[in-house]
Amino acid sequence: MGLIRQVDCGKDTVCSHTERLAMAFGFLNVEYKDSLFIAKATQTCHECHAFFKLISRICNREIIISECGSLHHMLDGACSCAK
Repeated sequence: MGLIRQVDCGKDTVCSHTERLAMAFGFLNVEYKDSLFIAKATQTCHECHAFFKLISRICNREIIISECGSLHHMLDGACSCAK
């Protein structure tokens, strides 16, 4: 059984980083070189955003995150939002 740690991400929010768990699940269940699409109802913290950009470069995979009405398209270490 794995442990999901909650981390204070600043302001008055607490992030459980569930999108990282979703990404791990996607890596296990989606064929290599296929895009990963992760849908969230809340905003992704800056730490997770940077993490996904790094993983997209290291694993050479396209990661798309839909959150709070916005879409982040990450490929080769860059995000469509330019952050």
